[in-house]
Amino acid sequence: MLRESVTLKDLDDRHQDVRAWCFACARGAVIDSIMWQRFAARGWPQDLASAAARFTCNACGSAEHVALYPARRPPTPHNAASRLVERFFFDVRSSRKKSDPIAERAAARLLKHWRRR
Repeated sequence: MLRESVTLKDLDDRHQDVRAWCFACARGAVIDSIMWQRFAARGWPQDLASAAARFTCNACGSAEHVALYPARRPPTPHNAASRLVERFFFDVRSSRKKSDPIAERAAARLLKHWRRR
């Protein structure tokens, strides 16, 4: 398959991302290929050669020296979902342990208000 015939949706279907590379300053970035939805919504062409015209380099601002290439996605660990739940649980738990003076004053006022009744 030629590089020009590959579309952003094809890359997303193959579980690949897009690497944007600037030949002017030799810098690159990996972009999630789910952006094909934005291109489709706006009616822009999705092949890599045409899509590259929509990108500019963040470092040097060049638009004509940017090229797009397929890139591998990092593998998802088998326990990603459980790790996400653990992180959420421990983040909530640690946030409860931190003292918040504004919340403590509000709680004291509410407690004082309810004791009057």
